[in-house]
Amino acid sequence: MSEVVIVASAFGADAIRKEGHHAWLKTAAQAGAAGFEVRRELFALEAEASSEALSALGKSIAAKDLWSVYSTPAELYRPDGALDEAALRQALIEATALGARFVKMQLGGFAGRFVTNLLTSMLGWRHALDIVALLSFATGLAIYASLPASGAVRAEGGSATKAQWKLAMRGPVLASFAVGACVLASQVATFTFVGLRLTRAPFGFSTAGIGAIYAVFLVAMVVTPISGRMARHRGPRDLALAAVGLAVVGSLLTLPDSVGAILVGLALGSTAVFVEQACANAFISHAAARARTTAIGIYLSCYYLGGSLGSVLPIPAWHRWGWAGCVAFVVAAQALVGLLVFAFWRPERAAARSDARGAPGQSPG
Repeated sequence: MSEVVIVASAFGADAIRKEGHHAWLKTAAQAGAAGFEVRRELFALEAEASSEALSALGKSIAAKDLWSVYSTPAELYRPDGALDEAALRQALIEATALGARFVKMQLGGFAGRFVTNLLTSMLGWRHALDIVALLSFATGLAIYASLPASGAVRAEGGSATKAQWKLAMRGPVLASFAVGACVLASQVATFTFVGLRLTRAPFGFSTAGIGAIYAVFLVAMVVTPISGRMARHRGPRDLALAAVGLAVVGSLLTLPDSVGAILVGLALGSTAVFVEQACANAFISHAAARARTTAIGIYLSCYYLGGSLGSVLPIPAWHRWGWAGCVAFVVAAQALVGLLVFAFWRPERAAARSDARGAPGQSPG
């Protein structure tokens, strides 16, 4: 059997930032995990990334008979595709202080999209997809080969599992699953069909040029950590509603035949989606405090299902009304997000029900 590593974010980003990684080591060990993944982006203070703090955390992890993985949001490659040696060096310094067995870095979302579109412009989309598939397969083989074997994970009791499912199926949490689906559906719809629009007159973008528009994600990368902290301190409801308004404004800005307006609109819209995602995670961690892992797992499934639907559902509107039809789809999806958040995201009531219905002494999700 392969060893199982529990990721800190499985307990909820909000909980980790509030209580620290140390607070969840016992839970991970009792679940039968062999390793524990420390997420740098979940440090509440920059001081937690100091060598002294990481060394202390590493010793606490080892004391629970766990080994560690260090995950950092730093990207291995810069937007131009070059290796970011400074980021790699810093990640290795921090991982060494922790005593981590593995280090995880981002390959770079912008670089991946840009390179894929560049390959398409050079070789055609069929060969570009062939290369992406081969790279994914090779990565999977490398991961499989690098993971050491271990014993099985101890199963939880049936009553605990039933209690977790009961919490995950409550109204506010179910509404959050729908929020996730609508959020990614609007994002995928936007970036799928805006590419088709920009290849037409009066724009005439090349395939490589279409890939370059993903640079707007860089704005979201800066805003998302800030929004996570705001959601933790002020509550996710108001911030999510503001993000809905931002997404609608951004979508409407893409209607004129102006490249500048379109890029600004895409930047606002993508930033809003990342903020909504951060808020949804914060709310679920609070509303399903005793079933975080189960609830977040279902949420992510709904989130990516919504993304798949976002590439298909706007097709009739695109054929009939063009880009305006896609904008209408995005605005409708965001309006539904706003209605769900307004109606169901009541933090105080959600927390009270979570505490009342959870089994006493039950460990988080």
